[in-house]
Amino acid sequence: MNEELARILKEYAVLMELLEQNAFKIRAYVNAARTLERSRADLPAAVRDGTLAELPGIGKGIQELIKEYIASGRIAGYEEAKENVDPGLLEMTTLKGVGAKKVLTVYKELDVKSVGELEYACRENRLVDLKGFGAKTQAKILDAIDEWNAGKEAFHLDRAVEDAQEILDRITTLPCVKRAAISGLLRRVAETIKSIDLLVVCSDREELRTALAELLSESPQDEDGYLTGTTGYGIPLRVELCRPADFAWRLHQSSAADEYQAAFVDLLKQRDIAAGEDGLEREGRALTVDSEEELYGLADLPLVPVELRESPAILRTAAGAALPDLVGPQDMRGMLHIHSTWSDGRDSLRDMALATKAMGYSYIAFCDHSRSAFYANGLQIERLEQQHAEIDALNSEDLGIRILKGIESDILPNGDLDYPDEILASFDIVVASVHSVFSMTEEAMTNRILKAIQNPYTTILGHPTGRLLLARKAYPLAIDKILEAAADHAKVIEINANPYRLDLAWPFVQRGRELGIKFAVNPDAHRKENLRFVDYGLMIARKGMLSKDDVINTYELDRFLQFVGG
Repeated sequence: MNEELARILKEYAVLMELLEQNAFKIRAYVNAARTLERSRADLPAAVRDGTLAELPGIGKGIQELIKEYIASGRIAGYEEAKENVDPGLLEMTTLKGVGAKKVLTVYKELDVKSVGELEYACRENRLVDLKGFGAKTQAKILDAIDEWNAGKEAFHLDRAVEDAQEILDRITTLPCVKRAAISGLLRRVAETIKSIDLLVVCSDREELRTALAELLSESPQDEDGYLTGTTGYGIPLRVELCRPADFAWRLHQSSAADEYQAAFVDLLKQRDIAAGEDGLEREGRALTVDSEEELYGLADLPLVPVELRESPAILRTAAGAALPDLVGPQDMRGMLHIHSTWSDGRDSLRDMALATKAMGYSYIAFCDHSRSAFYANGLQIERLEQQHAEIDALNSEDLGIRILKGIESDILPNGDLDYPDEILASFDIVVASVHSVFSMTEEAMTNRILKAIQNPYTTILGHPTGRLLLARKAYPLAIDKILEAAADHAKVIEINANPYRLDLAWPFVQRGRELGIKFAVNPDAHRKENLRFVDYGLMIARKGMLSKDDVINTYELDRFLQFVGG
């Protein structure tokens, strides 16, 4: 009882601090909690004997709370306070080094209401200039969030890809490993990942186990043909060991959706091929296929890209030879929606441009935040003019990459864009995005975005549903109306490649493609390292069945400028 009461009093103190109540009372609750943690006193007996006051730090107010708890098993004031505080704010106070004062600051200044939103704000560099924070504090908070994330059941795509690739790169150097590949949901590209699956052909199980032990948080366990463990970031790992003859088949079966698998097996049966869990047979004889291309050949089908292996309908599409040639990294020419030190980015225009050039791109569009985004150092008109002057100067240096003038304009609550028309006309592209006032009704939010789509200066609708994966749900929105309006007004929809967003979700990308919408795959990068996010956006574009021609930043510069210039 003592420990539970201490926990409640400590949390009550935090809740009171978040509600900005009496500081002396808050301190009294904290001191009383410490006393109860150390005390072995029999509290019910102390209440009966009238000796509660003999405990240090237990004044009259605390005594009444203890009596209430013993009598009813609850403290009404604590429960009322809990109802009046957003659960996400309380959750943030559990992070190491993040107290209620810091939580109140990020809530008031940045409208951050959860750990996930706090992580996103840190990764967008928004705490650096916040009073009481700075770069070192931001880095420490990110470390604390990493620890907190380790206890979660789902992880962002980039974390899973990084861990999986590190492990794959290491084990493929082993002499005992003959073939190895990422499999499962990660290979098929899920928006968030619960585990990493690898498929391995290996001649020495112990050698593989030893190598894995060096990369995992603990030595891997042996479980029915699998080696299992946990990556350094806390993601569950499962390594399936298979025979060389079964590799292509198991790779296919382990990384396709169940309904798709069943439909594919039926196609093979129609060709007198029996498909079991481990392999293929025809007329009682084992069939060996070395690749998935060969496997699809047995079904008289072209290879279906792994990202599309969700619905059996894709197999019917493939049978009609109507699968598109999916977009890939080699097709990309322009890097769009990039932030710099002019707003909340970490790196300069020059550094971001040169890093983009080094990736093989020929143009880059800087889209720093507009003036209403005060929390992100949004550009007032005077500073905007200064930024444009710097862009002109950089272009005159002939850096080998064309720098375009863009803006990420806030869509204001009434649907207007965040500058007068004469300013909006000065940009090469305008990414229109919602960054505030998420708690509208579906009708109001839909109308807000529809008005922005109808604005002649809007080029691209940025992160259309506003979601933050594992942190914040999409705002209420009639997405079909948005997509139809974008098609009607020839507006581009962004696939925001930041792995914390991956917005638009791939089923809506497929719907947009059917409507003839063009898309932009944008990293929303706030530092040079974030430019690589574009690869995650391309994964979603491929799941959405987009070809090169569906994505405007595959266009060569002249075609791109002609397209955005109308």
